[in-house]
Amino acid sequence: MGGQKFNMPWQPGQKSFRPTFTPMQVNHDTVAIAGASGLIGSALLPLLCSRYKAVRVITRRPLSIDFPQVTQHVVSFADVGGLAQVL
Repeated sequence: MGGQKFNMPWQPGQKSFRPTFTPMQVNHDTVAIAGASGLIGSALLPLLCSRYKAVRVITRRPLSIDFPQVTQHVVSFADVGGLAQVL
């Protein structure tokens, strides 16, 4: 792949693999989330609001969200053009 070398932390025959996690630096001010009313999205939304200046919530219906940095975009997920405008 383009001359890149990938380190293989797991070797064949090794019984377990414990990955290491390095937090990435985020230089973006805005993030978008679809599914903010669902189980995972509703838990993720406060975390995103604590880390980003602006959070775009893409939803099928208006939600009761009390975060000042959230902008809701009510779209039909069947309308690809409408989704593209939001993103």
